[in-house]
Amino acid sequence: MWTSMQWLRMKKFIKGVELAEKKGGMLEHILHTLEVRCLPKDLPERLTLDVSSLELNHSKHVSDLTLPEGVVTKMDSHVVVAVLKEPKVEEAPVAAAAAEGAAAAPAAGAAAPAGAAAPAAGAKAAAPAAGAKAAAPEKKK
Repeated sequence: MWTSMQWLRMKKFIKGVELAEKKGGMLEHILHTLEVRCLPKDLPERLTLDVSSLELNHSKHVSDLTLPEGVVTKMDSHVVVAVLKEPKVEEAPVAAAAAEGAAAAPAAGAAAPAGAAAPAAGAKAAAPAAGAKAAAPEKKK
């Protein structure tokens, strides 16, 4: 067993995630481990960071970690450990669906695309759009 101060890399444990995320955000872990220096007798079982009080678009920093007596870190105190971010809203599928719907509908007065469905036998065709000319009736052979 070592008896002098040693640098060790420790994983952190975050508590209060559910309470933080109930505020409408998603917790993003930025810093997964922290390098600490201590004697073996001072080595904590875990480093815990409570994020339950974290507000949307705010973060917790290394300075928010409570290190036990005799434990130090060389990490800057302003380094972000975790942040509660607003979830990304995906607007692209909605915009794509609207664009697809606009592309599928022919312009006023334009002919129906080739292969488009014709009215059922004996049914009347739809009336032309305002200002458009009615299509000439097909000649029978």
